Amino acid sequence: MTTNPFRTFRFAAVAAFASFLAIGCGVTGPAKLKGKLVDGGGPPPIKPGEQISLALHRLNADGSPEANPTYNAILKSDGDFEVIASGGELAPGTYRAVVVPAGAPPKGPDRFKGSGSLTTSKLTLELKPGANEITLDLAKPE
Repeated sequence: MTTNPFRTFRFAAVAAFASFLAIGCGVTGPAKLKGKLVDGGGPPPIKPGEQISLALHRLNADGSPEANPTYNAILKSDGDFEVIASGGELAPGTYRAVVVPAGAPPKGPDRFKGSGSLTTSKLTLELKPGANEITLDLAKPE
């Protein structure tokens, strides 16, 4: 039995292309984010009925925040959040998270340990392409 060299080449080319597609899937492209804000591994310092959001600012290579866009998520009382961006996805990269209470700034001690301002927050996260699930800990911000 003789083997058709063109058929062998065509099979090898199709197999190589399929492997390339399989390896490439999920490696590049936009990111999605679900996460949890905790304090020392426990629940975050959110008071009953308090509305808190989390603002994500993408960082430039030098660590400075980009001007736009900022992505926001509402924190649930247990600290769970999901970022839903226009189109449902975020650009991969490094972000700084800022905890933003609704209304006037809270009075008294800083419950959010400096994470309430873009200039003082140490909460950073790295988003990879695809789905991301992260935990941000106020007690261990970096």
